[in-house]
Amino acid sequence: MIVLSCLPNAPWLPPGGRADVVIHEPDDPAPRPLGLVRLLVADSDGRIFCRARTGDRPGWDLPTAPVPDGGPQTAVSGLTTAVFGKVTATELVGYVRNTVPAGTRYAWPTPVAHFALYRVHDHAVPVLDGTWLDDDTAAEHLGERHWWPLVAVDHDNATALTTELSTIWGSWLDDVERDRDRITRSATDALVLGMDSPALRELAGLAPDVVSPDVDLLVRQAAAELHLVPCA
Repeated sequence: MIVLSCLPNAPWLPPGGRADVVIHEPDDPAPRPLGLVRLLVADSDGRIFCRARTGDRPGWDLPTAPVPDGGPQTAVSGLTTAVFGKVTATELVGYVRNTVPAGTRYAWPTPVAHFALYRVHDHAVPVLDGTWLDDDTAAEHLGERHWWPLVAVDHDNATALTTELSTIWGSWLDDVERDRDRITRSATDALVLGMDSPALRELAGLAPDVVSPDVDLLVRQAAAELHLVPCA
């Protein structure tokens, strides 16, 4: 599991809610339960196909469908049929995982609900009305969407960097290498790549006068937020 971002007390969730953005790896189980599926459709120039949002939320979003009792594959097949006029091959890219306190009044399953992003394998041509957004325009119009890190962050680099963070943090906690500069530099690299969490930000801005026990606490907190197991 590669967690790109962790946002405790996410403003769009009930009090105490947390939102994680997770890359799905081939050996990972499929997330359950699923609330929505979204479809990432890109052309040969890397432009992203979007549709206008409805209701009181103006702007653009990816083609989206709720997940019925038939499960995610039924939802994805129905969505690709609506977008392309036929069932089209897809792969699961990742998902947003919303966690809220058990018993909370919430429109989705509690305490955990997932919202998955699927990528279309080929450059199929949509039959629905919509618009194609290039890199800059997509970031402008879609950058605030909860799932955006799944599109914006390079997955191979994120995988390599999480491995590096696990090693650096493990070396620190095991007292193998207590290199503050390396701790700060690696956290900064992660933020620049597009990863994010509260403790990761604190590590990137680590002041020289922060005592080692507090650094230990921040490292453990960042590892917990990003679901990493520190190993020297």
